[in-house]
Amino acid sequence: MKRPYSLIILVCLILSPSAYSYLSYGDASDDCNFSSSQVLTKAIWNCDDLVVGSSVVITFNPSVTSVVQFRVQGSVTIEGRIDVSATATDPGPGGNRGGDCGTGGVICTAQNGQGSTSGEGNGGTTGDDLGANLAADGGGGGGGGYAVTGDTGDNGSNGGGGTNGTGGAGGAAFITAANLETSLPGGTGGGAGGSGDTGFAIADGGDGGHGSGSLVIVSKGDITLSSTADLWAKGVPGSNGTLNVVNGGNGAGGSGGAIYLVTRGELTTSTADIDISGGAENTAGTSPKGGKGSDGLIRVDTESGTFTGSFNITSPDGITTYTSVTPSVIDPLGVLESDISPSCAYKVKSNDFWFSFLLGLVLAFLLFQLYKYARNFIITNRIGMRKS
Repeated sequence: MKRPYSLIILVCLILSPSAYSYLSYGDASDDCNFSSSQVLTKAIWNCDDLVVGSSVVITFNPSVTSVVQFRVQGSVTIEGRIDVSATATDPGPGGNRGGDCGTGGVICTAQNGQGSTSGEGNGGTTGDDLGANLAADGGGGGGGGYAVTGDTGDNGSNGGGGTNGTGGAGGAAFITAANLETSLPGGTGGGAGGSGDTGFAIADGGDGGHGSGSLVIVSKGDITLSSTADLWAKGVPGSNGTLNVVNGGNGAGGSGGAIYLVTRGELTTSTADIDISGGAENTAGTSPKGGKGSDGLIRVDTESGTFTGSFNITSPDGITTYTSVTPSVIDPLGVLESDISPSCAYKVKSNDFWFSFLLGLVLAFLLFQLYKYARNFIITNRIGMRKS
């Protein structure tokens, strides 16, 4: 009898789930039928179906500091708005704060936006009176980066004899739509404006704008977005510098975030609104400009790699929809109800393939030895019965 080497290999692959990317549809433990506007207080939702009714607006409490995940066992129907944008006072879920220049005549220089990706906008520097009470403006902040580099802030230009501050550089672009399979960061903060200085008067620099949060919807069923549906992930502009003989630089915009839609079924959209814009540049008053924050990203994964309809996308940077095919392997173990614990990412791809493969090989070998033992036992007993 031929040894079942093909069976060994098959078992080995089955027992190596970490070789695959797979999705989480959650355990359907949450009620996700939203018929009225709500401010939600957690980031991860495990839904049977997800329904956002007409004129319903879903936003998130500032206490939610992780990107928003809707994991859906059934279908998704959105007629209202899901909004993970930043506000004037707080970043969106998973987003980062802008640079803080303080108030009340405090020297402020190079106060960068927050983040850990090199995408944070850089703060403008303070003006320098050179120790001789010479007027000097602060520089404007640089915008937060994301899909593209944030805009650089303007240099000070008071001309009062002191050394004007320089504008902050924009944060770097640090993510592409293809990266969203394994990483879904929120937006980064814009840099603060530098303070102006005359030696006897300080002009406050404006704070940087906050970065948007990000949103992923992973659905086992179809996703339908009506013409009234809105998915927003917007950064906000920085605040104004003050005038006190000299000018403090204006703060820069925080970046937009990501909208990521994944379905094992079909996606249909009737010109749903997608707004992933970064915070606008700030040219208020006579203060040096704070730069614009980068726009975010939008990606759609479907079984066919296409979807029906179109989006109305607000993106001054010209970001368009990236489409791809949903991974064919959903969950190698077939446990779709709760394949990933609530604290984990929406999509898992392990780097431990060879460890898992070898572990599977050992287990498959043991199963084969058990098979041989059972076969020999049966043959021996048959021979014994014939002799008797």
